[in-house]
Amino acid sequence: MLDYDFVRAGVQALVADRHFHLQETLCEAIAALCLADPRVERVTVRTSKPDVYPDAAVGCEIVRGR
Repeated sequence: MLDYDFVRAGVQALVADRHFHLQETLCEAIAALCLADPRVERVTVRTSKPDVYPDAAVGCEIVRGR
């Protein structure tokens, strides 16, 4: 079973250490973090910025596997 505390702490460390200009870059970094656990075979990462536009949300979704 995946340790979600590890994932949460890892994401917090990622965003504390650097600024991500692109959601795609952040998604890739989160996917790599999850895939660093050898038990993880596939990951779907989805981000959203619901407050960029008043009438739409901006988002990114990637799927990565081994």
